[in-house]
Amino acid sequence: MKRLIQEHQVAVIPGKTFRMEDGCYLRVADGALQQDTAKAGIERLVKGLQMIL
Repeated sequence: MKRLIQEHQVAVIPGKTFRMEDGCYLRVADGALQQDTAKAGIERLVKGLQMIL
């Protein structure tokens, strides 16, 4: 998660925080963002996860 923040400017919360422990989960919230801002953030998230995996 640190890499997503530091390298891709995307903050996520681990699923464990929400008792999601049977797998690998990230919590993403984008409800308060403008559509263009949310789209850019999701694109950075996808790119970051692709690079990590």
